[in-house]
Amino acid sequence: NADQLLEHAIAALESAKASGRNRVAPWDEVARQSHAINLQSMVLEGTLARHVMTPCPVFLHADDSSGYAAELLRQTRLEALPVVDAGGHLTGLCKQDLLGNSPRRGADQRVSDVMSSNVRRFRSAEDVAALIDFFNQDPLAWAVVVDDGPPLGLVSCDSLVALSQQAHAGSVV
Repeated sequence: NADQLLEHAIAALESAKASGRNRVAPWDEVARQSHAINLQSMVLEGTLARHVMTPCPVFLHADDSSGYAAELLRQTRLEALPVVDAGGHLTGLCKQDLLGNSPRRGADQRVSDVMSSNVRRFRSAEDVAALIDFFNQDPLAWAVVVDDGPPLGLVSCDSLVALSQQAHAGSVV
């Protein structure tokens, strides 16, 4: 009907505008993209940060040695570990790539010298859409899931992509 035709035309116009100047967006392409977005939204509906995090039962302390940090990362097979203060609260993130790129590569170097203190925190009950928005800005970043107390887990863009691939393949997550 006429109302649906107008809605389709408006959606195609918005899609064309979003893709740049002097563009045309055929309705069937816009409809396919819209359908894919709706399916992805349905798959992720009700998904929270705690559902997609990698639980992190071990932590580093700022005064731990970088040698200890490297060994703990190797044993856990994680690429990053949270760094906590004496009270167990998050102070930073020690990433495997930071240990290898540090100017003083000695095993006696402290975690505080190589950790990143600029860490994005998410609440465990926060919607996964907030994580997706964060990783759209910086796909190489890490997020730490934390409520009131020690960190609960880690999330990387790669882990969200892996979750998405599993969901599309029909696997149960």
